[in-house]
Amino acid sequence: MPGKSGLEPNTRFVTAHDSSGKSTFMKEGTVDVVPVGGGAALFALMWSTDTAKPDVVNDERDGGEASPQKNDGVLCRENGNTLRYIDFPPQSKGLMHRTDTLDYGIVLKGDIELELDSGEKKSMKSGDVAVQRGTNHAWNNNTGNWTRMAFVMIDAQPVAHDNDKVTAFAP
Repeated sequence: MPGKSGLEPNTRFVTAHDSSGKSTFMKEGTVDVVPVGGGAALFALMWSTDTAKPDVVNDERDGGEASPQKNDGVLCRENGNTLRYIDFPPQSKGLMHRTDTLDYGIVLKGDIELELDSGEKKSMKSGDVAVQRGTNHAWNNNTGNWTRMAFVMIDAQPVAHDNDKVTAFAP
């Protein structure tokens, strides 16, 4: 059954190890979406960690439970990483923003435009990937259909130009 965006709901399958060391499924289920940007775009936190090298054997915390959307606007934990899906509504213009992260933005369904503060724009389609390196950007959906993207965000060094730190800000 389609979700709020008309796209299929996001289902997450989490693996772990049983007491004998065999692989098993620890958790399975749909992931709630959180409206952002005035309720236009829909964020779904798939997983998040607070370390670059998480303990994947002994740490049974659910990285999808502590939602960065609910923690003072933190999109990615210090020294951590985040996997998030974002559904962009038709005919929507994104807000120009930047984060102190290295992001891999993968278009899963639909088409979207990546706009930089230089005025440069690139059209992206399903299967395309943007490697976002702390630059000021906006995502614009100029089509009549919803677009879904997956973002892997990895904490990074703050951007600096001429030894001055560039302020990160997100919608």
